[in-house]
Amino acid sequence: MKRLYFILIVFVFVSCAPTRYVVPLNKREKSVSVSFGGPIFEEDGTPMPAPLVNITYAKGKTNTLTYFGGLQLSPLLEGYFSGELGALKEWKWWSKRKLGITTNFVANAVYEVYSGFHLFPQFDANIYWHFRSDPHYFCDCPGDSKWKMFLYAGFQTHYNLVSNYEFTDPFNDDVLFSPHAGYSFGTGSWRFSTEVKWIQPGVDNTSNKPEIWNPITDTGTFGGFISFYNNF
Repeated sequence: MKRLYFILIVFVFVSCAPTRYVVPLNKREKSVSVSFGGPIFEEDGTPMPAPLVNITYAKGKTNTLTYFGGLQLSPLLEGYFSGELGALKEWKWWSKRKLGITTNFVANAVYEVYSGFHLFPQFDANIYWHFRSDPHYFCDCPGDSKWKMFLYAGFQTHYNLVSNYEFTDPFNDDVLFSPHAGYSFGTGSWRFSTEVKWIQPGVDNTSNKPEIWNPITDTGTFGGFISFYNNF
């Protein structure tokens, strides 16, 4: 139970979750996504991601602005409520190079009976390369690629604005920073994404129980995620 409690604290209050949306939806387009994964720990010497699940709904307000809201399902099993509301904005798109820059502004809210309400504002920034097909138009023209693929990289930050919890290493700062990289592919109606995140890369991780899995360095921890999207 202590291990599960620790994982939930990490997930809920550090918001160790993949980037919800990187590329904006088309105007009035809708999407539902399910994500699985979390920070990677060592269980008897075996690396294992925390089995955390969340579901998100999104809608394109314009071709460059997408609203979304989500619910973390795993904390509900332990009596926590954790949800989020956010918006993705595309600031620049280079059509010839198929590169884009987007940001996410997110409010993460948590409620727990004994500790009350917690609020963690979040800011993400991403640059993506849609190296196969163009995400900003959908055409069944001859020769148009069915599979739309893009790579992306960026960072995610969270701020501990309202919370009674004290974090433990490597998550003991009020400002949490996590660079990430991912790959996404799919058709116009569905999409599959994988993402790797490095949480708090400058903070010592050698004193944690359970042990943090990081084969590269003794700072921060990795998170691994997979996500499935259905657009309609």
